[in-house]
Amino acid sequence: VIDAIARHGATDVVVINRSEARARHAAGLAGDVGRVGVADDVAAVDIIVNATSVGMAVDPERAGITDLPLPLAAIEPRHVVADLVYHPLDTPLLRGARERGAITVDGLGMLIHQAVLQQELWTGRRPDPMVMRAAAEAAIASRA
Repeated sequence: VIDAIARHGATDVVVINRSEARARHAAGLAGDVGRVGVADDVAAVDIIVNATSVGMAVDPERAGITDLPLPLAAIEPRHVVADLVYHPLDTPLLRGARERGAITVDGLGMLIHQAVLQQELWTGRRPDPMVMRAAAEAAIASRA
């Protein structure tokens, strides 16, 4: 995600991680536009991407503040919030961001498009991403 954002024109890619070394490594993937940030940097960004497992497979009835990778108060309506988690599809972070007026993007799209590319590379044929998404959503729903 960091590499893709940098390649598509981001002028500042801020990486926040509990580990300084991991943050530094990840920020390096963005080249000259990558840097290690702190929690307060969220206020200045346009897109927030959760690439952690926080919020994964939580019981929606018991989800709480510990299931969030950042305080919801940091999210504003101008933000786009993407959570790479896809089980559950609607994570506590996405629900909270939506309640605060932000645009939200679930993690299933990334998984689907990776699968589309894999199938295209392996077979030479491009599958329909919408068909794959419907199958993935059905599989996820069957586990609920």
